[in-house]
Amino acid sequence: MLSSVEALPGAEFREETGSTLSNMGIDGVKKIIEDIKTAGGGCFFIDEAYQLADSRNVGGSMVLEYLLAEIENNRGVIVFIFAGYRKEMEKFFEHNPGIPRRIPHTLSFTDYEDEELLEIFTRVIYKKYGGRMKLEDGPKGLYRGFVISVIGIIAYRASYFGMFDTGKAFLFPDAKKANFFVMWGFA
Repeated sequence: MLSSVEALPGAEFREETGSTLSNMGIDGVKKIIEDIKTAGGGCFFIDEAYQLADSRNVGGSMVLEYLLAEIENNRGVIVFIFAGYRKEMEKFFEHNPGIPRRIPHTLSFTDYEDEELLEIFTRVIYKKYGGRMKLEDGPKGLYRGFVISVIGIIAYRASYFGMFDTGKAFLFPDAKKANFFVMWGFA
């Protein structure tokens, strides 16, 4: 998209995780950046970028310091996108005082609410089955049915095994010597 509106000269796209970049080291990251530049520019998307700022990850810190310099050196050629979970990314931005200056724009996405996930599920089912699949009481009925089933299974298993273990202790004080068929019948 950025190249189509001429915000970037090229359309190359690379995606890596912070841990992968840590393992690649500076030489591996240099190669990725050179590949993007050779293709005319583009986007370098770094998922779970907070892994680079982990204090236990010396290689990640060195890669991050290198990337910060490359952000400055490649303005207008490469867009660097650092992505990750909100809390971890807050620590990422605290890792080096230069990070917020070099990465001045942030986007935060809120987590889906239960109702939104249910709506997504409903749309997927409708799309897959073309409306041929009917759920009694709609998707909320399916959700309620699932919850009550889980509660029932837990209650059944808890009472069954609890009663079996309690009764076994009274009826068969030495379970190793008890007749297998008698114990099977009791179960």
